[in-house]
Amino acid sequence: MISIHTVEARDNAMLDVTFQNPEGRGEEIRREIAMALDTAIKQLSDRGVEYAKLRTALTPQVDKRELALLFDSTVMNGWYGGEAAEAVLPHLDRKSNHSILAGDIIFKDLDFLLTALNAEGEFWRETSIPVSQQLYVVYITNLSDGGFDRLVDGVRSSRGAIGYVDCTYAGVTKTILSTCIGTRYVKVGSVFVNSHPFDADEDANENAAGWPFAEHGYSYCSIADLYFDLFLRYKVESVLSGSAFNDGHFSLAAVTGIWADPRTLPLSVHEGKRKYLEDEKGGSLAKAGLSGHSADEIASKIKEKIAANYIYNLVWNSEKGYSNFATMIEFKHMGRKVRLRAALKFEDGELGLVSLFG
Repeated sequence: MISIHTVEARDNAMLDVTFQNPEGRGEEIRREIAMALDTAIKQLSDRGVEYAKLRTALTPQVDKRELALLFDSTVMNGWYGGEAAEAVLPHLDRKSNHSILAGDIIFKDLDFLLTALNAEGEFWRETSIPVSQQLYVVYITNLSDGGFDRLVDGVRSSRGAIGYVDCTYAGVTKTILSTCIGTRYVKVGSVFVNSHPFDADEDANENAAGWPFAEHGYSYCSIADLYFDLFLRYKVESVLSGSAFNDGHFSLAAVTGIWADPRTLPLSVHEGKRKYLEDEKGGSLAKAGLSGHSADEIASKIKEKIAANYIYNLVWNSEKGYSNFATMIEFKHMGRKVRLRAALKFEDGELGLVSLFG
């Protein structure tokens, strides 16, 4: 049994170099990723962190929210990333798990960016923005409503904090951020996990981004960047389906041993499954506007949504010979946005819907 929360293969140098010609090498890819996962799990365990507990931080959750806090770096001190960290740390729930991404917004079309921010963001104060990289972002996943509000209310008075974007649902700003910010830490309770160079000492524990954890009663640990980059980087969802090309192939190969694009695989919803969803999960179908649809219509709608997203919660059951994974799909129905998690089974060259939850 292989169980992987997520595989980050969009810009992964190890995978790109090792598998320059990946077609037909699916089984080899599965073996290599499985061995790398074993090493990552061991390095985490050696530092007192259970890989299994990172799932909610590393994968999108239907009942949780995502927040992008915006800072104007020009009015902050020289190390504005550290000042932003000081603003954020006091307002995190000490028991919760999150991925924390950060970085400057680097985007060529400033007018397009500002239009998106004005349409989708909330601003606490006006500021002049002549270049995109003036804006620094701290992006936090897996937030409850209370956790979201606590951060917004707590950070707004901090120097440099100018506003925020609710990135729970798909949007232009969220897509832009998916191209320019990266995971700094994965928070599991009171411990922040980050990375150190692959050639560092085996017992290395570094704090590369330098967040001031001790002052706030937190601790940190690190694993080799080779494994952090592959398994512990959160993938901000994007409406640019092309960005998922290599990622989908490698993620599918990790648990099926087949080099294929999951977005092009045939997908079926059996009539018995449709009836079960209608009878037992009718609320989810109704929220998405799928109630009363045929099995083929539901399959078509789900396949259309899969084409624009990533897959995660990857499982290979070697004893029974099938693989499972999940994807987040989003619908607009009656003026409301709805997120559902679709669990899919890969067997005999096609996908079948296992469950639809939201």
